[in-house]
Amino acid sequence: MSGAFQVGDSVLLVDHRGRETVAELTEAGVVRTAVGEVAMGDLVGHEPGEAVVTSKGKRILAVRPTLAETVVHMPRGAQIIYPKDALAILGALDVAPGQRVLECGVGSGGLTVWLARLGASVVAVERRPDFARRAEKNVAHLGGSERVSIIVGELADVAPPGPYDRVVLDMVHPWEVIPWIGAELAPGGRIVAYVTNALQIHETVEALEASGYVRIEVRELLERRWVARGEIVRPELRMVAHTGFIVSAHITPRARRLAAERPREISVSGVVDDGSLDESADGDVDDELIQTEDRP
Repeated sequence: MSGAFQVGDSVLLVDHRGRETVAELTEAGVVRTAVGEVAMGDLVGHEPGEAVVTSKGKRILAVRPTLAETVVHMPRGAQIIYPKDALAILGALDVAPGQRVLECGVGSGGLTVWLARLGASVVAVERRPDFARRAEKNVAHLGGSERVSIIVGELADVAPPGPYDRVVLDMVHPWEVIPWIGAELAPGGRIVAYVTNALQIHETVEALEASGYVRIEVRELLERRWVARGEIVRPELRMVAHTGFIVSAHITPRARRLAAERPREISVSGVVDDGSLDESADGDVDDELIQTEDRP
């Protein structure tokens, strides 16, 4: 999207300290930031890349947010998969337009949006109705709803039959479904599990090996930004360090045969609840689309 800001557009406001606020523009009202309020009327018709003045007389930059920036600031009930991990997951899956993807554990819908943006048809299963509702709203707001189906329930009970080209497991015990989920993968399919601790890595890798998968790889990504200002070139003092581990593997004919012999079993489907849930989440989450955060 190009051109001046219009009603319904998303805007990213960045102050002199790098603090970010993402908002959806309406005909009236204000956007509240750490350096004062900005009238939405002042932003409509404004060209991205220019600064506006807040109610406190401070200049603040207005630009169009990337999908990564929008996902970081979007309303959530569950902790999001950070863009650095989401992009690595997409790379490990090798997602392409037209593929059918089964997402087990939708959380707040961040990864779901990435998958839909790449043209995949996404079937997302989430056991928590409040998370599913939030994910549906986020996907509708960010685009791609026509390619996404979110189903509430236990994975073993409600997941539509395959074949799927790709499977993503964002859940507490991915090893519980690995023995049978391969029956839903098409030949040449790939699977990725997103986990947060070493014990989960161990159990997941063991399950993949025992189930006949190959090319099993484990990744952790650490992202550090740098300051480049005049003669000053140094790392930022804060960084997004550990967020999670990405375990990926390829299906084999043997894995598909083994999985076909095993029944679907009741298992937990959902994001890891080990402190990753936002403290403010207590069932239904706030519908407010305007959110302010310091850069992580």
